[in-house]
Amino acid sequence: LFDLAKPSPATRQRLRRWLQANAFGCLQRSVWVSPDPCPEIGSLLEGRTGHPCELIMFEAKSVDGFSDGVELAKSAWDFDAINAGYQAYIDFVKTAPARQRAGEIDIDWVLREGEVWHSAVMRDPLLPIELVPKGYMGKQAWSARRKLLPHTRGK
Repeated sequence: LFDLAKPSPATRQRLRRWLQANAFGCLQRSVWVSPDPCPEIGSLLEGRTGHPCELIMFEAKSVDGFSDGVELAKSAWDFDAINAGYQAYIDFVKTAPARQRAGEIDIDWVLREGEVWHSAVMRDPLLPIELVPKGYMGKQAWSARRKLLPHTRGK
């Protein structure tokens, strides 16, 4: 949770970019969540002084029966955009030249494949399977990639 008193727009923007870059999901404007332990954020606001309540980080667990982790994840991350990225990747794989499928290398296509894959994965917080909503396309895209590029197995 954060509430930066009289923040400069640059400080607020830097914090939001850092949260997004570290796969946090936004529940509300100043409430962000992560499925993983929080990395060090102190260096981000280094040199900034303020009230202790401006930035509070804590780990929490929902009370049994009061929270659905999947619904929480759907609120925090844009799974329509995540799935659109994976669908774009799946569609791109279908354009693989025949020689690529036969194991020959078309370097231009391979470079583009890496860009399309990276673009899709960068949107995905890579949540634990228990938190992924129904219809999540990440596994389907990964399967298509493994089939096309067998050297990616286990990576």
